[in-house]
Amino acid sequence: MKSILYTILFFFLVNFSYTQCLSGDCNNGYGVFKYDNGTYEGYFQDSKITGKGTYNWNNGYKYIGDFIENKRTGKGKYYLSEEYTGHIYEGDFKDNHATGQGKYIYPNGDQFEGSFVDMKFNGWGTYFFFDLNRKFIGNWVNSKRTGIGRYLFSDGGYSDEAYYENDEFKYYIPNSTTSNSTTTSNTNNQSNSTVTDIDGNSYKTVNLGGTIWMAENLRVTRYNDGAEIPFEKGGGNDRNYGAYMYPDLVQNISIETIIKEDGYLYNGYVIKQGNVCPQGFRLPTKIDLENFWNKYVGDEWTPNFALYKKIKTYEAPFTIKTGGFYSVKTVYCSNCSYWTEKQKQNNPCSTCKNKRSWTEQGEFRPEVTYNRTATYHTGFGKGTDEYGIALGLTGHYSASNREVTSGSGIWSNTLDYWSSNSTGIKAFYGLYIKSDLTINKPDSLSASDYFSIRCIKE
Repeated sequence: MKSILYTILFFFLVNFSYTQCLSGDCNNGYGVFKYDNGTYEGYFQDSKITGKGTYNWNNGYKYIGDFIENKRTGKGKYYLSEEYTGHIYEGDFKDNHATGQGKYIYPNGDQFEGSFVDMKFNGWGTYFFFDLNRKFIGNWVNSKRTGIGRYLFSDGGYSDEAYYENDEFKYYIPNSTTSNSTTTSNTNNQSNSTVTDIDGNSYKTVNLGGTIWMAENLRVTRYNDGAEIPFEKGGGNDRNYGAYMYPDLVQNISIETIIKEDGYLYNGYVIKQGNVCPQGFRLPTKIDLENFWNKYVGDEWTPNFALYKKIKTYEAPFTIKTGGFYSVKTVYCSNCSYWTEKQKQNNPCSTCKNKRSWTEQGEFRPEVTYNRTATYHTGFGKGTDEYGIALGLTGHYSASNREVTSGSGIWSNTLDYWSSNSTGIKAFYGLYIKSDLTINKPDSLSASDYFSIRCIKE
């Protein structure tokens, strides 16, 4: 979220060290008056700026609005300059301070409307994102989201209500609606709702623009008709049936912990089978992914950290023991027959009878115990999860490389190409999340590779 400019009071003050009435009545009427730092044109009363007028500073700043006894008080419009050229504040002023109800406009079209104190967002207000077709409505303190708020989208959908502190998302608020000067209905919101798969796993859901998404990766081991999905330990590019496998595991961290956070990875043959989502949910189509991308990503070169879950760290202590045994040393020698008598007397090879090497017991190595901690990170350091979709960096299994590698993906059920040849290309469309957290528009994913599944409500 952009921080608002706080212009120092200097630019709000009128400098009276040099006074000259250029034209009109500068005592009790309408006139033009020149000051050291700018020029005023407007109304005067008792030789003081009072009424409506315009003050142009020499450095490019400009104020149009109400004055009372040389102070900006009432309604006004303030045009900023220098490094803030193109920024505009319009609204209430009191004793030269932008305080009260107002609007702040950025050069890129973004706007904030709401309560101000000294030109900072303070109180209830709405921030409009011009290029993302969404807005945030909620409480602010010193231009930072602090308190209750939520995102609203151009198609009428909205995110779950959440609590923020110092511009950071903290947690979602169950069963509540945002209200203040603006009230938002909660007609189709799935706030804090869950869905359960055939294995009994429960998943959080989130409403994104009227579409209910699972907010976690699928971790089911059966199709929803009860048929088993084969587990593949090593994957491979020669599988012609649906299968799932583990994501990248971390030694000494429980598999259950990792699967709960990252879900399983599934190949494209599971997508071809189709019935893998919980009852009432389905696989997304390419159009679903494109709508998601256009609304919440919009630029494949710039990460949108609001899509990614906040980083979470799991730690597991473990011990390593070494020693408690005698070492073994190997004695090497060349043909003894070529040695001098002195060499034979001072070297084990004097008795080797032409052997090249043999082993002997070495020194005793005492047992030593080391305490270690295994660490597993999920999410991302800059992730805020403001949308609640909680994307992560699960990785994917590359069949050609035969390993889980960087880059994550989400399958759609829209077929790209399916060769009748057993070795031909077989692919579905999907989203590809790169390791730098940028997201490609829906593109082809090989059915031999293993990616994540997110289901949406039918």
